[in-house]
Amino acid sequence: EEGFKNLVAFVKEKGHARPVSSKNSPNYLLGQWVAHQRSDKEKLSKERKARLESLDGWSWNVLDFEWERGFTSLETFIKEKGHANPSRRVTLSDDFSLGGWVLFQRSNREKLSKERKVRLESLDGWAWNLLETRWEEGFKNLVAFVKEKGHARPKATYKSADNHITGDWVQYQRKMKETLSPERKERLE
Repeated sequence: EEGFKNLVAFVKEKGHARPVSSKNSPNYLLGQWVAHQRSDKEKLSKERKARLESLDGWSWNVLDFEWERGFTSLETFIKEKGHANPSRRVTLSDDFSLGGWVLFQRSNREKLSKERKVRLESLDGWAWNLLETRWEEGFKNLVAFVKEKGHARPKATYKSADNHITGDWVQYQRKMKETLSPERKERLE
């Protein structure tokens, strides 16, 4: 009962039921108590399971909960910012590293379940490879520039209608021509 009472207070204050032992009250190791409840799930009475499950943010599987938290946070980020590419430093008000979560999803693509891959790919602006996506965006903007101006020599400061620094992108492609793939060179030529 003492553990449950402390967890209820924690949920009320933090909005979730995932305390970390090292960050709890010095008088009660709530994170340790919660971990014990999760590991003893099968031994708990139906009543105790129901009481825990009634708490906001309770999850028997913390990893699943964290994934869902990251996904819904990314959905919110997309609505607010208009893209699915938070920088690595983007951290939410509750210390959740959204940028780190997104980077982890991209770098662990092969280990994700098919369902999670499909859900991420359904998000507006989601890309597995940001470098590839950014190159394609630059190329698309250069093509639009050529159609409008009749040449492929934008000034370094030229920005496209969607605020892409196309001129700088073109200069970079010219500078890096020796390292560009044959396919990219051919497309530019």
